Amino acid sequence: MQRPAEMKWEKPECIGDRPSKRSGHTFTEVDSFAYLFGGCTASELREGTMIPPSPSNDLYKLDMAGGTCYWTKLAGCRTCRSRGIDIVDENSNGANIIDDEGMQQQDEHEQQQFLLPPPRWNHTANKIDDTRVVVFGGFSASKDEPHLNDVWVLDTSNDSWAIGTVDLPLTDDDSVQEQEIESESESASEVVATCNSKRKNPSSPWKNGAKRKGPPPPRGSHSASVMDNVLVVFGGYGGSGFTRQDFSDVYSLCLSTWQWFDVETTGTKPSPRSGHQSVVVDGSLYVMGGWNASEQFEDLHILDGQTLTWSQPTTACGPDSWGPPRWNFSAVSVFAVPHSKVFVFGGNSGMLDASNPLGEYQNNVQVLECINDTINDTAGSRSSNHRGDDKEDESQLHKLRWIHPSAIGDRPSPRASTQMFYSSRMESLVLFGGWSGGGWYDDVYTCSIGDVVGPPYNVFDLASPTLVGLPGAAPVTGGTDMILTGKGFKTGSASPSATIRLACARGFVEVSGDVVHDAEVHFRAPSFEKYGPVKAQLRLRMGPKSFTNGTVELPFFSVTDCAKSVAFGPGLLEGNTTNVSTTFVIQAKDKASRNRTCGMDEFVVGVERITTGDGGGDDSNEEVDGSDSSTIPCSVLDDGDGTYTVEYTPTAAGSYRISIDFTGTFGGRSGPLRGSPFVATALASAAAPTADADATCTACTACTASCPVPSNAMAPSLAGTALQTQVASFIKTLRSFTLSTAKGLGKTVNSNDLKALLSVKEHLRGVADRTEEFEIGIESNKAALAYLKRKSIQFPSLDKSIKSLEAAATSWDGTKAAVPVAEERISSANAEWKDKIKFKVKAYEKELEGKLKDFRQLPFWSYPSNGSANNDGCQTSLPQLSDSVSAIHHLKSADDALTSERRSLDENQYLCDMFGLGNMVDKARGIVEEMKLDLSGMSRLWDVSDALNAFIKSSEQLPWTEINAEALEDGGKAQLKAVKGLDKCTRWSDAFKTLDRKCKNFLSATPLVALLGAKAMRPRHWELLKKATSAPPVFVPPCADGNTDMLLGSLLSLDLVRYANDVEEICDRASKEEKMEISLGHIESRWSSIVFTMNAYRKQGSDEDIPLLGIGEEDYEALENDQLAVQSMLASRFVGQFQQQVNSWQTALFNVNEVFLLLSDIQRTWSYLEPLFIHSDEVKRELPEDATRFAAIDLDVRATLLRAWDDRNVKDAFNREGLYQNLERIQEQLDMCKKSLADFLDGRRRQFPRFYFVSEADLLDILSNGNKPETILSHVPKVYLSTKTLALDPDRQSETGRPIATDFVAGVGSEVVRFEPPVPLDGKVELYLQTILDAQKVSIFETVKRSLVRYKEQSRPEWVLSKEADTGRPHDPAQTTLLVLAINYVAEVEQALADMEHQGSADALSQYSKTQVQQLNDLIKLTQSDLTKGDRTRVMVCITMDAHGRDVVENMVRQKVDRVDSFMWQSQLKHKFRVPPPHANYQGRDTHLRGSGGERAEIAICDAVLPYDYEYLGNGPRLVITPLTDRIYVTATQALNLKMGCAPAGPAGTGKTETTKDLANALAKLIYVINCSPEMDYKGLANIFKGVASSGAWVCFDEFNRLIPEVLSVCTVQFKAVCDGIAVDASRIRVEGDEITLDPTCGAFITMNPGYLGRSELPEGLKALFRPMTVMVPDLILICENMLMAEGFVTAKALASKFFCLYSLLKALLSAQLHYDWGLRAIKSVLVVAGSFKRAEPDLSEDALLMRALRDFNIPKIVREDEVVFHGLLHDLFPGIDPPRKQDEAFESYVVKACERLGNHPDDTFCLKVVQLEELLAI
Repeated sequence: MQRPAEMKWEKPECIGDRPSKRSGHTFTEVDSFAYLFGGCTASELREGTMIPPSPSNDLYKLDMAGGTCYWTKLAGCRTCRSRGIDIVDENSNGANIIDDEGMQQQDEHEQQQFLLPPPRWNHTANKIDDTRVVVFGGFSASKDEPHLNDVWVLDTSNDSWAIGTVDLPLTDDDSVQEQEIESESESASEVVATCNSKRKNPSSPWKNGAKRKGPPPPRGSHSASVMDNVLVVFGGYGGSGFTRQDFSDVYSLCLSTWQWFDVETTGTKPSPRSGHQSVVVDGSLYVMGGWNASEQFEDLHILDGQTLTWSQPTTACGPDSWGPPRWNFSAVSVFAVPHSKVFVFGGNSGMLDASNPLGEYQNNVQVLECINDTINDTAGSRSSNHRGDDKEDESQLHKLRWIHPSAIGDRPSPRASTQMFYSSRMESLVLFGGWSGGGWYDDVYTCSIGDVVGPPYNVFDLASPTLVGLPGAAPVTGGTDMILTGKGFKTGSASPSATIRLACARGFVEVSGDVVHDAEVHFRAPSFEKYGPVKAQLRLRMGPKSFTNGTVELPFFSVTDCAKSVAFGPGLLEGNTTNVSTTFVIQAKDKASRNRTCGMDEFVVGVERITTGDGGGDDSNEEVDGSDSSTIPCSVLDDGDGTYTVEYTPTAAGSYRISIDFTGTFGGRSGPLRGSPFVATALASAAAPTADADATCTACTACTASCPVPSNAMAPSLAGTALQTQVASFIKTLRSFTLSTAKGLGKTVNSNDLKALLSVKEHLRGVADRTEEFEIGIESNKAALAYLKRKSIQFPSLDKSIKSLEAAATSWDGTKAAVPVAEERISSANAEWKDKIKFKVKAYEKELEGKLKDFRQLPFWSYPSNGSANNDGCQTSLPQLSDSVSAIHHLKSADDALTSERRSLDENQYLCDMFGLGNMVDKARGIVEEMKLDLSGMSRLWDVSDALNAFIKSSEQLPWTEINAEALEDGGKAQLKAVKGLDKCTRWSDAFKTLDRKCKNFLSATPLVALLGAKAMRPRHWELLKKATSAPPVFVPPCADGNTDMLLGSLLSLDLVRYANDVEEICDRASKEEKMEISLGHIESRWSSIVFTMNAYRKQGSDEDIPLLGIGEEDYEALENDQLAVQSMLASRFVGQFQQQVNSWQTALFNVNEVFLLLSDIQRTWSYLEPLFIHSDEVKRELPEDATRFAAIDLDVRATLLRAWDDRNVKDAFNREGLYQNLERIQEQLDMCKKSLADFLDGRRRQFPRFYFVSEADLLDILSNGNKPETILSHVPKVYLSTKTLALDPDRQSETGRPIATDFVAGVGSEVVRFEPPVPLDGKVELYLQTILDAQKVSIFETVKRSLVRYKEQSRPEWVLSKEADTGRPHDPAQTTLLVLAINYVAEVEQALADMEHQGSADALSQYSKTQVQQLNDLIKLTQSDLTKGDRTRVMVCITMDAHGRDVVENMVRQKVDRVDSFMWQSQLKHKFRVPPPHANYQGRDTHLRGSGGERAEIAICDAVLPYDYEYLGNGPRLVITPLTDRIYVTATQALNLKMGCAPAGPAGTGKTETTKDLANALAKLIYVINCSPEMDYKGLANIFKGVASSGAWVCFDEFNRLIPEVLSVCTVQFKAVCDGIAVDASRIRVEGDEITLDPTCGAFITMNPGYLGRSELPEGLKALFRPMTVMVPDLILICENMLMAEGFVTAKALASKFFCLYSLLKALLSAQLHYDWGLRAIKSVLVVAGSFKRAEPDLSEDALLMRALRDFNIPKIVREDEVVFHGLLHDLFPGIDPPRKQDEAFESYVVKACERLGNHPDDTFCLKVVQLEELLAI
């Protein structure tokens, strides 16, 4: 149980700057430290002089972490002094001081001095917030001012003092009006506002209605407490000047405005006093104790904080409660649940006289219980915390009382004038110092009061929501949900776990609970079975804290046991009345047979009518009365005291079964109630006796109208005759049984007298049989009579009945005690007769065993001997009817004998039961039962035999044509099921085995009959069957001579089951041959209708069409399928019947396949070579022999094709004799012609290397039509990649009559460039194509020379768009503009660097950077004007180049580059027009493309100098150059300088291939991009390397590692030959056996995606030929910015960041869709759209333009579930911008019209999708 609360004193160790001994000081806790200030120190010896006691202004800081007191003296604390009121701003940590005029102090040095408050004692110090302490008043040592009324504020955050001297005038109005503090500076007003905002209660009663005054009169030994942001001062001793008096006034100091108020109170105020204490409890001020000049006080006064009314609780005053008067003590209030507590320690006490002027010093602690009525009202009366007198006046506000807890430990010595505080962290009171008659103290004591205060929570009441009748109780089995109410359970956001302890005198049980909210904990009651149904005391603990001091009582109650509970009442008896309700009672008992005292048990009561009563009603009446329903409704009423009343109404006369089941409520033992089920009866209303009927009426059998019993009898009651009769009857029966049994048990038994012995044993068995009946009767009747007595129900002779029942029960107990005596007396005779009975039973068993053997030999176990001689055949006859009759006769005789045997068995069973030998006859009984089962089984067997015999007979008479195999099989299965369903006891018999065999044989023959009935059976198959089964001559199969009358019996006579394998083989042969016959028919039908498909081939210069033959795709698939089918037929063992036919089809289909494949190849080659060898004069001239050979082939091919086309049928045409051999010969001749042609084309490729990159078909067309240049212009883009076509002069021709080319038209972009001079297309085609190439380069070079001069003569924008006056053409091709722009950019940068290096112009480069920005802006303005498509592309590319140049120069400026040879500049790709330096590559190349002084255009990067190649590039876009691009340029050019290839590698989409192409454009080199695949072979690679090496072009193999390893190995040798030739400056090299010329400026690049599936590892030798380079993701923001500038956007940098941010977030947040693309290609597309919007609407803001482009371009592809995210991101990046969609009204109208024309509704959403699709396609 709960132990009494106690306190524990301890004296901790003190170290550090320990304070001197003192009293009258203050001791205040702030945060985790305590601050000691002032006090009267003890006398001490200093330098030989005794210093008397004096007040002090020492300030000490105490740290009690770790249990040790560590003192620190705070000497020279900073003090802030000002005029008027000093206020320390909390937020400034004491740095900002605001005076009463609102002035912020600016000079901390002048305003802050290291001063302390004057020395004092008996003052007050109160904590006012988390860091500040306010000090007021006290006594000083000054003679002029012995009492103080000053205010000091200690800021513990920086150990600074603020002085507060209040000197404000009063206003005219007596009521308080808060004065606003005016500030001359903004910062001062802000600080004042902060102070005002921190007022906790601006309408505080301590100010409203009070008078504003100056400070109180000086005083000490007063009390001060903080409440509502106000310091409340009461009483004390002092006065101004030399005045001396005790005070009882109340003053308040507003801690926000620092104003004093004289508080007017009502009620009876305390007497003037000092040396008292005041604390704040629940918003009220408690003032206690003290003294004055005339008396000492033992009272307690309470000042209500809201009404300012004084009251005095009588329960807490006087010597019986407070104790003797006390003063100069210390007191603190401690928050506790359910009510706060006030602790008082020490002080002076007692009555004063001359011998004892200061009283007695105390060291005890007394505690005030601040019991609040509002808490009592909500807590409930069950909590042990509230034991107040209920008769006490409830209107009294407080019920207060002082208690004196016991204390243990090292208690302090008695003392006064000490101070203490309560540490919630330590749960202890902490005190220091003090004074007693013996002197001062400097010790520290702690008093642990956790037991008294308790945890910050408590319990009030307990309830269970599920137990309505007992809301505050629980079953001993537990499991009931309980709700514990209280206070303080939840603190903060997280709640600790709750532990509930339930204790009694014998022990306790703990369970966990769930904290629902601050005042409620839910838990489940534990099992208390260990301690039983007792009352437990409940306490609660939260987390690791202590258990509550208060307790709540939880009574545990026992639970019901079904085996102990009973039922009683008329409803369980006979004589109830139909249609009249009747009742009975259930008495619940626990496992100890104690009556339950509470309810809430659940019983399932069922009432069911089982018989029809004979109470006089006829059957028709009973049916009307509702006898059609066997279940009767009933009601169960919980009486709440452990009994339950059940009521039901019998609906008809008869018997009723009443079952009572306990469901196991509260975990009790469940099951049927003791004695359940019960049987009650009901009589018809006219015959039923009433409760008041006398014996004569009850016995009446024919009541008349004059009978006093009413027709509607009253319901039987517990006091009625039914229960009386039942009780009396039971008592009588019990007495009678006990008397007769006692007499029978007392008989004398002779060992030879079996009859007497059996008589005694009968009585013994009677006791055993009826023990349960009588035990239940005694218990139920006792319960009934006790119930009647408890309920005070009128029952005749109740007490007499109780005594009679007790007497009968006693007699019964005596009878049970006589049983073992009687058993002992007859034991010897019993043993003797028991042995005799054993012998007799064993003899009887042997006799039965012999009879069983004879029984198994009876005739009905087997068939008569006249059965069939062949038991395996289907024709075996079953026994005839006479045989079945004979078997049944024998069965009847055996059954009669078995009946006689049962009587003998019963006699022996009785003897065994009486002598305890019941099991001995089990074997004999088993034999009899076995014979009984055998008879039943054999009877059924003969019935099944008759049914099977009839079924087979009827089946044998079925004609062959009417046989239904399925029905026959189903019938056989039904018969077999009947046979298998026979009893197991019959299966050993011959009759069963024969029957089972016959049925199975018939069922086995059924599927064979079905097989023989198949349509595939031919006469040859029936002949095979006759031969296999040795059929007699009389058997005629159904297909012979038209026989259709064959019966099933005739077929079964062949004994098919014996020859089952042969029958199945014959039927399988018939089925397979039928399938083969059908397949051959289908093949014949199909190939007779398959004809050729034809594509006409028209020969040049002729109207003759040659048919190119083919076979349809479906027909070719049929060919393959038919070949497989014929092949499988040949593999079949049943092919013999169709061997010749199948062989013929195999040959025919093979010829079709082979001839078709060969002819297809010939047709393809012939149609390819025919135009060359027949119609090309150049081929005939160059290859005369092959032309003659091909002419003969041509005749054969045409003849063969025409002949086959005439046949039309594929099978007939391709199986013509000698056709295949003729086609093989033609194929051989064609291969010879093809090889000759290939050699011829290789020769032309060597003459003009670019032919290596032209397909054979195009090359043959070029060569064939080379003498007609105008006809090959369509092939120009295949030779010159950036040239679309040539412009020929229509008015002039060359001397040879050939056309003259005047211009070449760009294939990339829009541009036309003039040849300088025009080029005549004379000579062979390979020659004038080379002439055109050279002329293009010269023309470009000439424009470069002119443009370099004009660049210095015109402004930059004019120069870019300079045009010819007469034609309007640009003076320069776009390629020239870019080259000259780059040359001048390099020259200008190097000039600026030279100025910095040689002329000392430090800002030359930065000035040039500004010039670049202006140049870039000028170009951007150009894009906003109306330009042609070609001019716009030109300007956009210039912007891209200028933007890169600007970024490079700005970076150099940031890095302070000042030299030309700086690596940052040298690593840039620089275009120059100069005389090549000595280390430049290829100095002897293209000397005709030089200036007058030998200058050439070249590219310099690091130490690599490469010539500009002047390959025409057209007017196309260029890549944005990023830092990644620059690094690729450096690596690639260094690889070329080292005579190696370059191998960029990296993820897809990083720009490897595009950067390589852009580098080629920068050098004006021809570059071919080859997309590699595993199908490429080494010959194709060889041709590529030949073309590259001969033409000086570059090649870029994209995804090079997709080639197979075998090809890569050969590639190593091929490319090494090229690299070796370049390294040794060879003019010719050999590749794959062919010698070719070498242009050393050629180059090879390979790009790879490492780590991808299906990629090969490069051979080490091949790796050595390529310089590796890793490419990462490019700077997309920079790319966006450059492209936006190129499109004319001025705010490109900001827009680029938004663009990239949007696409990055979309890629991360949207779902993964296959059609989503957030990469560089998609970015470029959107920027193109934005540029078009910019040009179309230049006045619209650029943000809106880009937002519209992003929205309109992406919405069509965004799926519905991603639309919310997309629009959210878009509007976050472009807030408040939502421009309308740009509409093409004309196009939208066409969409609507198209829908209407098609008969569709022009839905708005559909039309929008169509428009969006058109916009995407336009992009």
